[in-house]
Amino acid sequence: MNKYKDYKAADFLQEEGFVSWLKEPLGEDKDAQFWNDWVSHHPEYYDEIQKAKKMYLKIVEPEFEDFEVVRAKDRVKDRLKSSIIQHQVGHTNEMNEKASLGVWKNVTRYAAAVAVIIGTIGWFNSSEISQFFDTNLVSIENNRSHSTTVLLSDGSSVVLSPNSTLKYPKTFDNDLRKVYLEGEGFFEIAKNKKKPFIVSSENVTTRVVGTSFSIKDFSDGENSMVSVVTGKVAVFTEEASDKDILSGVTKGEILIENQALRLNNASKQVTMMDNADHISSTFTFVDAPVTYVVDVLEKFYGVEIIMDRSKLGSCQLNATLLDMSFQDKIKVICQAMGYSYRMEKNTVILSGQGCP
Repeated sequence: MNKYKDYKAADFLQEEGFVSWLKEPLGEDKDAQFWNDWVSHHPEYYDEIQKAKKMYLKIVEPEFEDFEVVRAKDRVKDRLKSSIIQHQVGHTNEMNEKASLGVWKNVTRYAAAVAVIIGTIGWFNSSEISQFFDTNLVSIENNRSHSTTVLLSDGSSVVLSPNSTLKYPKTFDNDLRKVYLEGEGFFEIAKNKKKPFIVSSENVTTRVVGTSFSIKDFSDGENSMVSVVTGKVAVFTEEASDKDILSGVTKGEILIENQALRLNNASKQVTMMDNADHISSTFTFVDAPVTYVVDVLEKFYGVEIIMDRSKLGSCQLNATLLDMSFQDKIKVICQAMGYSYRMEKNTVILSGQGCP
């Protein structure tokens, strides 16, 4: 059970372990390990964690001389008290008694958070805090009635289902490619053995190197599902650190092509099953008109592909477009047709002279 389910920024700041982690987010103590793992498995709290971090940095001052510590704490208290009153109370004379009581409850929550912070302040490096939090995650929320495709910097693609959210870094600069999913998505991962790919969702964590698979994991869903189309993945149904997952200390359930895993989110019971693979047939083309292939890609990925159809005539394609990203599929078509392409958000523009 998630004890932090209804937590806001001020609530997190009342947790001593959380504040200790803010002081040393790159530390190796149990607080750092716990909160690093917890945050990585709960991307839906990213905004509240960011707010907590900003509040924390406003309250503390990173460089104190020893003899100034006592005076500094007093200054922090005074500054915070003033900030809380300005931020939370505002025009109290315009509020009725009931509203004022609600505001006062919020003030006391912030005051309690400050008490915890002041009680745990020590020497720290604020640049370390920024280094951990400033991850520049891009957040894509699909509120449409149809799927949309998200292209990642490494060439991987994600078909994001309606009512689903994907968070990911602008670029994968480290030795690990990691994204966060709330809801449902179909992943086609660019192969890179030196940079494993991890998808963190509400109830499962999935590790791959290069493959195609789907994840369905809504926070309020009865079951979570991981289905493999090509390649192999490891699925972890218990919380584990990235380090333990990558090193093999924590073992996951291995799924190969055409296998699926279903997790009952209440009982945590895991069921292995065969995956009814409709995608393989979807992307297998024999003497298929190129216009038909383009229509299939448009429908599946939720993108628009612009081209001069009159030039294609009776052009046909023989290809199996599996185990590759959306962008690689476009490249195969262009290579066969002697075309070039460019991408603009969710639009692909093909240009060329027609059949070679």
